[in-house]
Amino acid sequence: MRAAAVALALALVALAGTHASAGDGARSRRLALIVGTSSYDDGGWARLANPALDARALADVLERRYGFTATTVIDPDRETFKTALGRAADAAGEADDLLLFVAGHGYFDPTDKAGYLVLRDGGERCGHGCYPLDNVKRALYGTRARHVLVLVDACYAGTFDPSIAFGATAASRGRSAATRELLKTYAATRSRLIVASVGKAPTLDGTPGLTHSPFVRLLLSELERPGAVGVTSIDYLTLKMREGATPLPIIAPTAFPAALPHDVNGTFLFVAEGDFCEALEALMDAKVAPADPKAAEPTPWGTSEPIALGLPGAERCLVQRFATDGRRLVRCRYGEWRPDEVAAQRRALDKRVGLCAPGGPDARTAVVCNAQRCALSVVIP
Repeated sequence: MRAAAVALALALVALAGTHASAGDGARSRRLALIVGTSSYDDGGWARLANPALDARALADVLERRYGFTATTVIDPDRETFKTALGRAADAAGEADDLLLFVAGHGYFDPTDKAGYLVLRDGGERCGHGCYPLDNVKRALYGTRARHVLVLVDACYAGTFDPSIAFGATAASRGRSAATRELLKTYAATRSRLIVASVGKAPTLDGTPGLTHSPFVRLLLSELERPGAVGVTSIDYLTLKMREGATPLPIIAPTAFPAALPHDVNGTFLFVAEGDFCEALEALMDAKVAPADPKAAEPTPWGTSEPIALGLPGAERCLVQRFATDGRRLVRCRYGEWRPDEVAAQRRALDKRVGLCAPGGPDARTAVVCNAQRCALSVVIP
């Protein structure tokens, strides 16, 4: 375990990529500030192997899989961190999502009941060069971002929450993803959430140079393989951490005060859009010849033929031809659900299609049901 001064990973990502905003269909942004501190000027803080590694790996998966624009800062001093955090908070617009990741030592002052991030110039007992976790909240207080997520993997990281800082123990909190309709109102709600790998206690750093911390390792593993419709919620991720083979004593997810407050149904979603959008555009551009209405044997209505192209998460994609007017469409099937389940799945898939462009691909979702099951597809005319 990390001792009195141990490796910290704090993550607050600003969604600065390209997802549809509520209301006018404008493209919102996904921005990420990713900070890792492994080296320290004061010899009292041991050099850490994994924080910079964790930071770079998380920035990579966020950019590559989820369309974030990530700013990665390695070994910053206090002023550099403060400036980067302020810029990220100010840059986020009212339709954007924001996330920050910081890795390095963490410190808790038992007299002040305050937690700190230790930056490169951090002094003994945080006499200088440290950044109070409370100041992180202040920096984020006025951000216009629609959704804000802070991920903290550090000793004493849970002291971001005053109830943990002033309490005696760290307890796992938060409601199961199964108890909340996470996808239903995402675009219409706001969220201000903190997830900490531990409360007021040391946390694990992982094997130096060979692996990530347990918190980051699970986070990366899940984000590399998003769900069937490419949407992963922070509630699902924290549920996996709490109930996995090796449960983590996380504090998650906890709302923090902000000028634009957290809604009761607020959450934070990771939407794997890059590969999906490219595949959707490829299907739109595919030249599939229409049926010949003058053929001796016209193509029967609804005839389906396989197509080599596909969409991420789809079981298969087919070209369907119609004898009446020669029209064709591409239908990519995403599976079957119970009638009471399919609506949430369709909302998630609608979001993925909408993220690809405002006024972009002429695609839509479709549901066909019988008495027991409903099939969900993306249809491209």
